[in-house]
Amino acid sequence: MANNFTTSVNIIRDTDRDFNYIPTPNARQVVSQIVNDFKKGIRSFNVVGTYGTGKSSFLLAFEQSIKGTKRYFDPNFLANPKFDFVKFIGSYASIVEQTAAAFEAQTNKDQQEDRLSEIFYRAHAPGEDTKALFMLLFGFGKFLQYAGTATPA
Repeated sequence: MANNFTTSVNIIRDTDRDFNYIPTPNARQVVSQIVNDFKKGIRSFNVVGTYGTGKSSFLLAFEQSIKGTKRYFDPNFLANPKFDFVKFIGSYASIVEQTAAAFEAQTNKDQQEDRLSEIFYRAHAPGEDTKALFMLLFGFGKFLQYAGTATPA
């Protein structure tokens, strides 16, 4: 008998993977809180938990629910929105550089403000249909480790 069990979910590698997620009451409460806070104007959320508690599985189930691929949750953010997802997995590198690369922001490397402005511009793409952009950042601590040891530019 083949075992299809995998010990870990990766928010990038497993984006289109069919997996069986069982929403817990706690996960449902988190989604409800995110939706309610979003409607109040809050746009940044932290999902924190110890290793192995299912944070990455939750994020994939949340994404699939929002996109309508699968309905693990019923997040009603906006009427008929177009959603886009940009995902990062923490690494021992500059978060600004990683974000700039994800948005294909080509700017002068010596000017931090230029890079951040270009990222903001790419995220809001004027002239395109309105989109709600979700930036999923998993493993933020790795970026913090790098920032704590890197020499200022």
